[in-house]
Amino acid sequence: MKKYSAKKCLALCAALALGVTLTGCAPSAVIKGNYRTPTEEELTAALNAVDPEQLFAEDPTLSLRQEFSVDMSAPDGTFFFESKGTYDIQMQGETSIGAGDLELRASSTGEEIAVGALTGDFYHDGDCLYMDVLDGNESYRGKIPLTELSALLEEYLEYLQTGTAVPLIAGSGHGGSEISPDLQTMFSVGLDDGDGIKLKLAANDSFFTTIEESVTGGSDAIEFSFRSKILELYLSIDGDGRFEQLSARIDLAYEASYEGQSLEMRAKGEFILRTGNAAVRLPDELSDEEEYPFFTDNGFLPSPM
Repeated sequence: MKKYSAKKCLALCAALALGVTLTGCAPSAVIKGNYRTPTEEELTAALNAVDPEQLFAEDPTLSLRQEFSVDMSAPDGTFFFESKGTYDIQMQGETSIGAGDLELRASSTGEEIAVGALTGDFYHDGDCLYMDVLDGNESYRGKIPLTELSALLEEYLEYLQTGTAVPLIAGSGHGGSEISPDLQTMFSVGLDDGDGIKLKLAANDSFFTTIEESVTGGSDAIEFSFRSKILELYLSIDGDGRFEQLSARIDLAYEASYEGQSLEMRAKGEFILRTGNAAVRLPDELSDEEEYPFFTDNGFLPSPM
């Protein structure tokens, strides 16, 4: 059975492992509080009370956790993606080290059927991102210079927009408009400053209207409805002015139909960044060029296909 190329899978791994990142007792993405709608003056005063110099202890450890899935079906095919992972980062002055794990599953149907599964461990130091992964039945070890990650992530984002896109409404002839969100009008702000500061940003109807317009292109000929629409962002700073948690929760599902053809999509997940206390330890063999060689010149693993 044909698999996703390692190039595409590892681009995704780098994006998830370093960007956002399950244990049974893990904290929730939802930060509970007595939120109220603040005035502009109250919000400004609360934010100005935070001292950036005191926000983190010296050389803190940060823990990332993520669980995310996307499920799409359209006339020309289906697409499913699921990821779970954790990542701990230990700051060391101007640099950092990190270690974590990631599990990915993906499948699509259409002109061709593709199935992929990738699991593995990830590390970084001041120089490179290291990967020890199993892609299907193929095992890979290697490293990518941190200086090359930006280009890798940019290529992955471009791939997301084009390479795996399932046509929204085949043959509809309506192009989607670009989303250019304005946080002040598309998110409702909640503030709890009873003990420290808790902020909640919740996407409102203006945000979801923009999502609808991006799918339908503003055409009344396309029937559109949401089944779920939750997008929430949280920030918590304790009473001593120390960072506690930054998190996000998403549960977005909709259906669109045009001339008997339909698209269904659901995206669901949690992303949590918290202060941690576990020491980060890197394997001794990371410095061994034979154990962890540099990947090919373009910064990706060769495809096992």
